[in-house]
Amino acid sequence: MRETPVAREARLAAQRESTRRARLTETHDDGEARLAAQHEREARLAAERIQAQQRNPIQTSEQRQVRRSTARRKLQQHNAAKRDEFWSRAAFTYDPAKNYANNDKVTIGKMDKICSSCGAKKWDFNVPGLC
Repeated sequence: MRETPVAREARLAAQRESTRRARLTETHDDGEARLAAQHEREARLAAERIQAQQRNPIQTSEQRQVRRSTARRKLQQHNAAKRDEFWSRAAFTYDPAKNYANNDKVTIGKMDKICSSCGAKKWDFNVPGLC
């Protein structure tokens, strides 16, 4: 689900205010340490960019597009696997606060079939007579 522009602006405003308050209570030494860590991070990222450019020699725009498309697809597959992993053992960790019936990944169905052998209610896919 994508964030709306209004929600994004509200989140960023709250983040700016939080940062402003944190900086007001920050000591001089804390500020120096924060800036030093920021410079180290920027230097590390710049070095990583250079290494990536050296690993990936000059690419055509098509090659770059294929590489990015592949990376995007792998990320989507990873995220889908994470979502599926959430449901993999959900029956063993039932949470009554969750509305499982409204989730498109869950098919519960109705127990509206009556067993001819014992009269018990069953799901449509249950084998008849296997009680």
